[in-house]
Amino acid sequence: VDARPEVAASAPLLRGRAGFTNRYQRTFRDWPLTGFDERFLRRGAPVLQSRDPRFASDRAAFEAVLEDPTLVVVNAEFLQDGSAPAGDAPRVGDRVVARNGSGRELTLRVVGVLRSDFTFHGTLVGRDTARAFLTPAFVEDRLFVALRHGQDAPRVAARLTAQLVDHGVDAQTFRQRVERVLSHTTGFIRLMQMYLGVGLLIGIAGLGVVMVRAVRERRREIGMLRAMGVPATVVRRAFLLESAFIAVQAVLTG
Repeated sequence: VDARPEVAASAPLLRGRAGFTNRYQRTFRDWPLTGFDERFLRRGAPVLQSRDPRFASDRAAFEAVLEDPTLVVVNAEFLQDGSAPAGDAPRVGDRVVARNGSGRELTLRVVGVLRSDFTFHGTLVGRDTARAFLTPAFVEDRLFVALRHGQDAPRVAARLTAQLVDHGVDAQTFRQRVERVLSHTTGFIRLMQMYLGVGLLIGIAGLGVVMVRAVRERRREIGMLRAMGVPATVVRRAFLLESAFIAVQAVLTG
């Protein structure tokens, strides 16, 4: 990948899985473990929603993780399944115990919580720490790529996938990755919008039927008002006011 003319730089990530426990997960639960090095930080460090106050910046927290094998950065969903209580969330300073496939354990301390983890790193430690802890159960199957100026990211991603398919490459832009992660949510929202749209059409049709019946049933009253000299605009406004009152009631009820 680095030899490609479109590529300016790359940052490979070492990945595996381990069992983890912390203050709200008492039994070991399988979770991704990702190892990174300084190349991961050259284009800017990932944003943290919280970090150890000892560090002046998010980058400083990641650099500390590189230097200290007992530090870790976790994602905001760490060891959660979506149904956990609000208090069961990772916090800076938490003690985390990791266990690899051979039963070896590693005690870590959380120094940062990722604001977003749409690529699902899970937990982030130094590359050397991850290699020593996971060996041999790890792979280097993720690569962050920076393109040269002027390159079209979707086209380059498609080209890399097509030309390096024999190496198992599935290149995606960050936008494509986010859209894929959010596809189920956006699909559900569109379904709800369709239901709301159908309900709105039914409501409009129902209001129209009610007002047509109201006019037909009051033909004598309308004729009497007109015979007494009441202008047609006044009669029209009375019916519009009635329909507006019904619509407002429906909106408030909804």
